[in-house]
Amino acid sequence: MATTLSKYSSLVEPVEILLNEQLSLEAHSSSLYVAMSIWCKAHGYEMTADFFSFQAEEERSQARKLLEYIRKRGGFPEIPELTEIHLSFNSLHRVFEQVIETEMHATFQLNSLATECIKVNDYVTFQFLQPLLYGQVDKEHVARRVLELIIKVGESGPGRMQIDSQVLEISWGLDLVKQGR
Repeated sequence: MATTLSKYSSLVEPVEILLNEQLSLEAHSSSLYVAMSIWCKAHGYEMTADFFSFQAEEERSQARKLLEYIRKRGGFPEIPELTEIHLSFNSLHRVFEQVIETEMHATFQLNSLATECIKVNDYVTFQFLQPLLYGQVDKEHVARRVLELIIKVGESGPGRMQIDSQVLEISWGLDLVKQGR
């Protein structure tokens, strides 16, 4: 964490540590979603694979934003080490359970970071986090809706195709609602 310019950082150490942890979490989520995309494509879920490719890019984008923010505030962004990314899942149901768990963990981490910002009066970082926190609501919602669909129609036979055809619709439909269409 120490750099020669650390005394010129406008980030307090606990916030910088938590920002780097969030950076690591976003990078890990991106890699996880790439693995999920590969698994989905291999199991015939073409559109769901595309969904996870989009999600992976969104996570990478958030990691880049965090990295750039830490750097701009004079902190030292740490490049995360990615480990334990598995390419095998038992079912699409389990994939989306893991998505919900991953996104809920990200929400918890972001809330902890926001709490620390308030504790140390870092309102600039608190404001920076707001779009990330609001985005978590949508990510959790989409994962829950897809999981509800999987439970309702099942993963075999026609249900399989229905799930695959509706994953992007659920995600993009939320985007259209947010845009007021």
